[in-house]
Amino acid sequence: MRIFYQKIKRGALAFLCLSLVVPSWGCSTLEKTYQSTRELLSATEKSVKVRLTPSLEDLEFARNQFKLNKYEVAEYYLKKTIMEYPANATAVELLPWTYFYGKRYDKALVAFQRAHSFSRKSVDPLVGMAWTYFALKQYELAVETFDRAEALAGPNSWHIRKGKGFCHLALGLITKARSEFQKIYNPRQTDEVFEIWQRWHIDDLDPRVNLVSFRPNEVSLFALPVEHPRYPGTLMGLAPLEPKEDLEKAWEYYRTGSFTKALKLFESMDLNLEHSPDATNGLAWSYLQNRQVRKAEELFEKILRSYPTFPGARTGMREVMDFKKKQAEYANYYYEMGKDAIAQDEFQKLTREFPRWPHPQVQLARLDLKRDAFDAARSKFQKALDLEPDNEAAVNGLEQIRKVREAALYEADLHLKKADYKTATQVYLDYIEERGAGASLDRPLASAYKGLGWTLYHKHQYGLAAAKFLRAMEFDEYRLESARGVGLSYFNLEDYKTAAQYLKIFYAAHPENQEVAYKLDRSIQKSWPAREAMEYFERNLKDYPLRASIYMGMGWIHYGLKNPDLAVEYFVKSISLDPEFAMTLDFQDLLRQERFGWQVYNRFGWAYYHLGRHDRSIEMFNIALERQPNKSNARLGLAYNYYRLGDYKEATRYLQQVLALNPEPVPIVEKIAGTSAIAPFEMETTARTKLGRAYLLQGNYPEAIALFTQELERTLDQADAQDGLAWAYLKLNRLTEARTAFMKSIRLEPLNNLSHKGLALVKQLIAAQKIRKRGALPLAQTALPDLPSSRPTATPR
Repeated sequence: MRIFYQKIKRGALAFLCLSLVVPSWGCSTLEKTYQSTRELLSATEKSVKVRLTPSLEDLEFARNQFKLNKYEVAEYYLKKTIMEYPANATAVELLPWTYFYGKRYDKALVAFQRAHSFSRKSVDPLVGMAWTYFALKQYELAVETFDRAEALAGPNSWHIRKGKGFCHLALGLITKARSEFQKIYNPRQTDEVFEIWQRWHIDDLDPRVNLVSFRPNEVSLFALPVEHPRYPGTLMGLAPLEPKEDLEKAWEYYRTGSFTKALKLFESMDLNLEHSPDATNGLAWSYLQNRQVRKAEELFEKILRSYPTFPGARTGMREVMDFKKKQAEYANYYYEMGKDAIAQDEFQKLTREFPRWPHPQVQLARLDLKRDAFDAARSKFQKALDLEPDNEAAVNGLEQIRKVREAALYEADLHLKKADYKTATQVYLDYIEERGAGASLDRPLASAYKGLGWTLYHKHQYGLAAAKFLRAMEFDEYRLESARGVGLSYFNLEDYKTAAQYLKIFYAAHPENQEVAYKLDRSIQKSWPAREAMEYFERNLKDYPLRASIYMGMGWIHYGLKNPDLAVEYFVKSISLDPEFAMTLDFQDLLRQERFGWQVYNRFGWAYYHLGRHDRSIEMFNIALERQPNKSNARLGLAYNYYRLGDYKEATRYLQQVLALNPEPVPIVEKIAGTSAIAPFEMETTARTKLGRAYLLQGNYPEAIALFTQELERTLDQADAQDGLAWAYLKLNRLTEARTAFMKSIRLEPLNNLSHKGLALVKQLIAAQKIRKRGALPLAQTALPDLPSSRPTATPR
């Protein structure tokens, strides 16, 4: 029984892997896929062994991915943990924050409500729920929820004061807003917050307020300039929100300029970065203000290793760098004046004071160059690069040395960069011949072999290239880069087993290199036994669940195991992640040769459609239509593509054919983003709603209303139909009906920003009617904005 249970468990987890990342398929397909997966894993128990990671380890991985802002990956592993441990409070409370920071507010709201039910006395879910209501423009509900949180947290919660303040601002309750802000900001900061709010509303009376941004220097509600250097809003979900008296007191000391008192109080705390990044940040800033720069820098670096986008540490590192530059002014002055001895003494002092700063190393290397001490200069430039791999001054310094000491190689490298492979090859060969057959392999000679390898590679002489790379690999400094060259050469020679052997060497050090990762996965799929390849892909799926080549590899393995249905699911997922990679020559041959059913080409067509690849999508739907002319789904796909491309007449023609063949075609879920959405969301659309919108955009409003009404008779809660109906009523100046329809649309889909804007416009027109006491505004003054599905939208990768 235990073995049977383990097989079921493995099948469930494999099914979860696909179901969490592959778009919705429909119940019957899901059941078949799950069943076929379980049967396959059971049947090949001896040959395909799936490695399971303990769920608590998954939770830790999810937390780390959350800190790195990789919310989709974090969501996957949190769900996996909850499936294994439904009562894990950490996973249950963190999951809604992944939705929130990913701006999927509809899912966040449901998850926060679930988390609150799980832990009634926890403040965090209520605060998250309140901010989610704010994001959805339901400000009254947000205030009520903040009040509930305040009843648990007490009156001194910084997050609750700020949240209620902005809710009151959004509701136009200026006095109440100011009262809340004055409890956490000084008068100058309060005025600045009001100015920011006014700037956001200059061009739009109902703007999409930018709650969260991880772009440097971009103002967002959670990272207002007045909150420098604390930025507590950006830490929600990462640390408990309940106020701590000593922490608030320490920050109050800092805010009022009592930096010595702040430092003493921060130092007296039992700091743990994992549980109190806010306090760690406060200590770092206190060190900085007390001129203990090295300690501040170490803490800021520590914070950024765990929280790479935290603005408090980012700005802290900029302040540290400014301080260093100020300290270096004296040394730089003497360097520019040509007083090298004094400059050298000063730069050496800086290396002792800031041993991890590359600038003094670069300047000392330049002083060595003045004395023609090339080896010493090279060593210092290399040390600078070890500290900062992209240091331009160090790179230029090393090139300057090569230009003098290795003139021929420098010239050859320039030809290589200019893609003049013929000349580069000749110069490299001349240098190698000049050194002689018995020359020992030093850096210049290894560099020549490496460079020659790349020139031959680009000339498609892969066998010769591999031999040169192998020679260069013997010199340790060029081992990794040369291993990449060997692997890519053998890949192009279709010797995939050897390619995998060498690509793995480079990949182990640089897993972020997409070209190598893709070709390594392809080489493994092509050359390893199915069992070993499957184990490799399963292992890598944990760390890289969004890498297209893994799914493509697994698809080919399942295809080879005579399980084409499951293979198609992996192929479709690979296409959705990277359509260019997925369409390899092998895969295109497979599509031409394999007599897949027409449904498979429909699947490929929809995958390309959701990526905005309309040329590929139309191609796939046309193949499906050729193989089964009497089916409506391929026509539906063509109609959606032409609609996206703005060819509404052609879209109308196909949609009419669809409804003639099938009065109840399958609904299509579309990703709505950009200005049409408060945050990206998914909306269910149908052939009737799409046809209604096509008529709407062609000015045929009565026909559009008829279609939207028909859809609502079938499905009362169809948000797309309600929104389309509202705009049609608005264009016909039926303002009362438009207002009702917009309100229903917002209730059904709160993230639809165009419904919010439409409702605001209708209210303005109704108010204008009342004020003027005459007819409605001329229709010409009511422009129809861009509609949610009239523009290509792509699923984020």
